Amino acid sequence: MINKITPDEALSDIFLYKYDYQNAKAYLKMKISGRDEDNAVTDAGKLDAKELREMVFEQDTKGLPEHLAKAINDVLKQIAVGITPQQVDTIMDTAYTKWCQGVAKEGNSRFLKEYILTKIDLSNILMMLRVRRMEADFEFLHESFVQGGSIEFSVFQKAYKQTDEAVPKYFKNTKYGRKLEKSIEEAIQSKHTWVFGKYLDNMLTKIMSEYSRDIFKVEPVIAYLIKKENEATVIRMIMTGKLNNIPADTIKERLREIYV
Repeated sequence: MINKITPDEALSDIFLYKYDYQNAKAYLKMKISGRDEDNAVTDAGKLDAKELREMVFEQDTKGLPEHLAKAINDVLKQIAVGITPQQVDTIMDTAYTKWCQGVAKEGNSRFLKEYILTKIDLSNILMMLRVRRMEADFEFLHESFVQGGSIEFSVFQKAYKQTDEAVPKYFKNTKYGRKLEKSIEEAIQSKHTWVFGKYLDNMLTKIMSEYSRDIFKVEPVIAYLIKKENEATVIRMIMTGKLNNIPADTIKERLREIYV
């Protein structure tokens, strides 16, 4: 339906090809491990999942979009010398982000530029919080860091080794202001990284809602897709919570905003 009604396929494709990148990552990891995990694959992308699987396993990416083919081939080359699942994620995520940034620049989309920039910045912070909770070496964060955001890597380098009380202060001068600093504080104090994950998702939903009022552009179509995805996420969180006998108030606290 998205393909039929979109007024700008180049922009709407970005939000559909992310599923193809996820599928490619899953197949590449299967190739490395020798295990079949087809439940990790979705049909929500632009490409036929079974055909994509064959291309990855046969190492023949002819016919794929150039940006995706290059990312897959980069990983396949590394498999020969040894590569970890985390490195697969980094290569594929970086390739996807660079492609998105290129599309945003060519199409001069203010919405897409802001959306991608925010997602990169906040995803990097979320990864930093998770790695700190794991008490892992900084190199682990370095390997997962996605370039292209507005917050320089040097800020993460300085903040990572600081005390819990000091970390949020390193992000107070970003374009996100005091709300970002406060959200980092809450995540650290609660010892729950999902607190910041919720802030991240709500920020992206807010950006989408602000740009989706012009009915003659592609943003309302993308907003519909993102809101459907958010609904599915909320339902999954509720069902997972109920299956694990988590109190209703606790589940509700973790839920993202569906509409803004």
